[in-house]
Amino acid sequence: MSSIDTPVSASPRGCGTGLSDCPHSAGPGPGPISSLPGMELRITPFDHPDAERLIAEVQQEYVRRYGDEDDTPVAVDQFAPPRGLFVIGYVDGRPVSSGGWRRVVVGEDEMTDTHLRAGDAELKRMYVSSEFRGRGLARRMLAFLERSAADAGCRRFVLETGDAQPEAVALYASSGYQPLPKYGHYRDHAQSLCFAKLLDGGAGDGGPVRSGDGLGASHAAGPIAEASGAEASGAEAPGAGASRGRVSQIGSVRTEANAGACP
Repeated sequence: MSSIDTPVSASPRGCGTGLSDCPHSAGPGPGPISSLPGMELRITPFDHPDAERLIAEVQQEYVRRYGDEDDTPVAVDQFAPPRGLFVIGYVDGRPVSSGGWRRVVVGEDEMTDTHLRAGDAELKRMYVSSEFRGRGLARRMLAFLERSAADAGCRRFVLETGDAQPEAVALYASSGYQPLPKYGHYRDHAQSLCFAKLLDGGAGDGGPVRSGDGLGASHAAGPIAEASGAEASGAEAPGAGASRGRVSQIGSVRTEANAGACP
């Protein structure tokens, strides 16, 4: 576990943040894997200097929004193949976006909730630096991560975020995510919100798909598109202070998307 993941105190975080300026890169991460319009994606170790800088920005966003950092237990090797993946998006050589996923091992890392299942992967550390928001980078990153997890055999994405991150919630709602009962480290936190989405349209356990149980309708990861409203501010925390825009309804969760902010 890197120093930025050292437990501090409990408050919901999960997926969607990024307001601070992007630091200069310590050198691109290894291996470009995809060139999306305006952004190059690289699979990067979770403890690479660029990853640590972006994650440190995410953590500071959590401090501003919740009063402390996300202390969900994470380990570097959980975000390395075949257990998971961590990706950084570069614009003109600068690391400006991040996101990753790790396979859920039921019974480990506080993942003891009965609604979690084999084949789940957890989305973590979604983030876009403030000056690069509003370009659809978070939506592109999310679509890539969904496809990579599906290609690795994962059946469902789950994630935990919070009600102080409305831009992130709006991004996930518009991307086909459905409410999921709370799980993991922040299951008992009042501000915690959890969501899930089937990957590749599979029901995961072969059973029927029921709206509202975190499965929702079948949503295969679609083509990469610009965000139609808010963009995930690191997907772990949206941009604070942005002007409030459209209102979206996600099950019983009412959220306001911050127009122009980056989910």
